[in-house]
Amino acid sequence: MRKTRCGGILIVFGFGIFIYIMLRFTMFDGDKTINTIMPESEIKVNAGKESVLGYHLKKGDQSMHYTILPPLLHIKSYSIVFYNMPSWMTLELTVLDSTRCPNLSQKCTVQRGKDQFEFSKGVIFYGEELPKLCPQKKNGQVWAFFSIESPFLYSVGPQWKNKFSWTITYRRDSDFPCFYGKIKKRETPLTQNYSQIFERKTKNISWAVSNCKTFSKREEYIKKLQNYIDVDIYGRCGKFQCGSRSAGLTDCHKKFAKEYKYYLALENSLCRDYTTEKLFNFFFHDLPMIPIVYGAPNLHEYIPKGTYINVMDYNSPNELAKDLMRIGSNETIYTQYLKEKDRYTAEGFKLEEVLCPMCVKLHETDSSKVISDINTWIWNGTCIKP
Repeated sequence: MRKTRCGGILIVFGFGIFIYIMLRFTMFDGDKTINTIMPESEIKVNAGKESVLGYHLKKGDQSMHYTILPPLLHIKSYSIVFYNMPSWMTLELTVLDSTRCPNLSQKCTVQRGKDQFEFSKGVIFYGEELPKLCPQKKNGQVWAFFSIESPFLYSVGPQWKNKFSWTITYRRDSDFPCFYGKIKKRETPLTQNYSQIFERKTKNISWAVSNCKTFSKREEYIKKLQNYIDVDIYGRCGKFQCGSRSAGLTDCHKKFAKEYKYYLALENSLCRDYTTEKLFNFFFHDLPMIPIVYGAPNLHEYIPKGTYINVMDYNSPNELAKDLMRIGSNETIYTQYLKEKDRYTAEGFKLEEVLCPMCVKLHETDSSKVISDINTWIWNGTCIKP
């Protein structure tokens, strides 16, 4: 009895295997067999539509088209966190995808706060407020050093060696440059009544400043310049007052542009690529006056010639003053600077210009690159002392 039952089970099992093999390698159309399977195409991906994989089933002269849905494509998503985001920054971007980042095929989320540190692949540290204790770096994390200020204004301790892979700074050789502004040539130059602008200017130089002792020693230079030409100093470091301090456009800027021929756009440090809103405001807001600049030694590489006067081009304050008097007394020469400047405009920094390429790189890299000493990168041949 047991042998009969076992034999029956074997027969059923064997018949099942036979049916499976027949269905696996043949397909039936009525009472005829179609015996050739030919792939038609690769998976086609269309945004917002289902992807379809097609096949032709061919029998002699006849063919039939079948479609099947492939498995859903897996979209990776990584988290980027600002470990210690500065108080002056606001975070409006929370999701990075192809709608915000044209070159991004994957996805990233952007968050702030130490509580997200454990779960983030990309971690951004604000260099001017680094914590004294360096957190334990997690496997697979990529750390980025972020600063828009001169290295004279902060310090980085030895505990941060061999931690950072990427840099986000004002320097153009950063992994992700973070400029105060970018100059763009206008398709059609701005035009103004330049004669009227020139005629209403009755004063020479204006300067609004609150930091009275700087690494560039700009205050010492201007003190010497005042021996040869009038310089009206507004704010904490001068005797004139004009509203509250702001990095953007103020009524003071409008007043200066109307009454003065020149404005001092002097940086607190003399570092490569370090050019702040002091100069870019002239291009952001089309201010009709000539900026006198003192800052990045390589300024000429990214600010158009003929749109500014550079202190570094003169051997002494006396020499600069003489040239300012010459330019300021000649309408043709003076307004040529304004006309040249009006051929350009500027764009302010957008956070996605850093975060989008950073997200792309997070999906591409194995995070093996590490900067051995971030201080060496920050300081090596980048700044000068007057």
